[in-house]
Amino acid sequence: MIKPKKLIIFNFLVLFATFAGAYLALASILNNHSILQPILLHPEIGTTENYERAVVTGIKRTDIDIPTVDGNKMHAWLFTLPNANKIAIVSHGNAANIAYRLHIAKALLKAGCSVLLYDYRGYGKSTGNATMNGILEDGITVYDYVHNTLKYDDKHIILYGESIGSGVTCHIASLRPCLGVIIQSGLASIPSTAKAQIPFLAIFPDFVFAQPHFANAEALSKIHVPILLIHGKLDHTVASSESAKMFARANEPQTLIWLDHCGHNDVGDQDSQLFHESIENFVRTLP
Repeated sequence: MIKPKKLIIFNFLVLFATFAGAYLALASILNNHSILQPILLHPEIGTTENYERAVVTGIKRTDIDIPTVDGNKMHAWLFTLPNANKIAIVSHGNAANIAYRLHIAKALLKAGCSVLLYDYRGYGKSTGNATMNGILEDGITVYDYVHNTLKYDDKHIILYGESIGSGVTCHIASLRPCLGVIIQSGLASIPSTAKAQIPFLAIFPDFVFAQPHFANAEALSKIHVPILLIHGKLDHTVASSESAKMFARANEPQTLIWLDHCGHNDVGDQDSQLFHESIENFVRTLP
């Protein structure tokens, strides 16, 4: 018969071993790139109907295929605003494709700049497969195309990132010069966002999470251009506190706009006037 004291120790060791095993098992999942990637990326193939509807009255739209280093191509729309010398590169969120981002293009066009909407590899009409590291590479490829092929000076390029596209935009801005950065519904980092959604994950240090972390708050602390952050107060996908974290780390001049009636997927529908005015005011203050 086990003595009470030894039984307590034995039960503690069993409990500790169970917890440690569960901790390590979950840590291995968080560190497994192949498990997390399908959770984070949801590409949608482009449909003819959606693409035919994607027009902006009075603005020329040009379909472009941007070659990638692995022999694939990224499909993009170039909306050319007459007499505009600025262009905005839009890196969209983790789901659907560019056909669902026309409201962003319209807001930027109204603000006075041309717009390039593009789909990462594996999204829309772009070929290849979508990966977390791949979309970061795609952002650089698109920037270089706009700069080298479309001949836009870096002082005329604005970078716009929506949701997980905020990581792509911050990645570009950390490696290439630009005029300004706009982050909509962005994340401070993937570990930060995951912990905000699932508080239990706070027991894991950030290094446990698979790379890339899309560490946007850290990136913005090293980027020295005007920053505009826009976030819906009702966002339950990426907590609005993520933009507050980025704002706190970003260099001046930085602006944070709260959309009180917006969640994650209705930006541009709710609080539409404030959304458009915020972008227009920001773009028009850029040199």
